[in-house]
Amino acid sequence: MTTTTVSATSGVHAAEAMAQVNSIGSLRPALAANGLLDDRGNRDTAENMALLSEAGASRLMVPASLGGLWEGSLFGGWGALIRAETDIGAGDGPTCQNWATTALVSREIFDPHNGLPDETRQEVAHRLLDQGLRMVASNAETGVGQPVVARPVPGGVILSGTKSFNTNSGGRGLANVGCTLEGTPGRHHVLVELTHPDVEHHDDWDNMGQRGTYSQTIT
Repeated sequence: MTTTTVSATSGVHAAEAMAQVNSIGSLRPALAANGLLDDRGNRDTAENMALLSEAGASRLMVPASLGGLWEGSLFGGWGALIRAETDIGAGDGPTCQNWATTALVSREIFDPHNGLPDETRQEVAHRLLDQGLRMVASNAETGVGQPVVARPVPGGVILSGTKSFNTNSGGRGLANVGCTLEGTPGRHHVLVELTHPDVEHHDDWDNMGQRGTYSQTIT
């Protein structure tokens, strides 16, 4: 006979996570009202994202070891996360897509096997929890001609190229940019601050019903 022990700590986090989900559900009417105005005005979902941040929704994206409510394993905590996305999406679809994009990129960043130093994870956790950081999965290159390439230089890399689909970029934030790395085989990623002066935002997204996702082209 095999027994499984669940720690008291994980149980506490699970209960807190579900309480957090319930608090998000109460925002549905406000999310819906703001989302309608965002689509009519072709504007980013900034107000809704601020409401979610103020309600503590980012705690569902951050490992408990860094101050959040997610127990930290890649396949853990999905129940609370998906329930939160369902409530957010019932209020406004583009807001849900933006929030979920940040949640999924968070999973990539907090993966202990991705080679990021602990201080980077700690900084991202702080910005998610305390500053309303938004993140972009920047991978699509359809129609741009050339792939994005990182060239090694002393102290880091220089990243060059264009991504054609960047959901959630209306709030600037941090992009996890897929690229090739000169001299090294395989796929790589570079974290890019979208407020960097050498990042160009094309502001070319205008799809009815999805305007708030701000899925614009970025160079």
